[in-house]
Amino acid sequence: MGQALFDEVFKNAKAMGIYKDFINAKDESSTLAIDTIEPRVLRLSWELLADEGGYVFAKRPSISVRRRLHKTTQLKLNQFDLPLRILMITARPEGAGFIDPRRSAAPLLDAVDELGDDVVVEFLRPPTLTALDDRLRDKTQPHVTFCISTGMAFTTRKLVWAFAFRGR
Repeated sequence: MGQALFDEVFKNAKAMGIYKDFINAKDESSTLAIDTIEPRVLRLSWELLADEGGYVFAKRPSISVRRRLHKTTQLKLNQFDLPLRILMITARPEGAGFIDPRRSAAPLLDAVDELGDDVVVEFLRPPTLTALDDRLRDKTQPHVTFCISTGMAFTTRKLVWAFAFRGR
């Protein structure tokens, strides 16, 4: 699936040239930004993007992905009562041991910190499909679900795909 997504995105020579320049840059870390006016594009499992050498986000130096919904003139927002509830999921490879989710989540936590009690951030524990299903059935559903993928193990891909296809 990741290779098919890659082939579609980089099917013309100009796009492929930009990608090769991006990959060949020897920066310590890079960010691939997905900037679109179409929200459905942001639901795609960009973490599974794979070129002929394998998963793009497993390359060294590290590459991360950032999704951004470009400003549009008509954006429908559902009304909700404060506090804004954010559910964070940190997926990691099996056998990797403890990976501190606060490290990956620091930019988001810093951004919402000044909002005080108007935002509640919750980490899904354990970060499994069963726990996600259970949590999303709770009457206090999160307004935002934020997934941080720290590895490319099968369990991580499975969680990311389930997340994307459920429209969460």
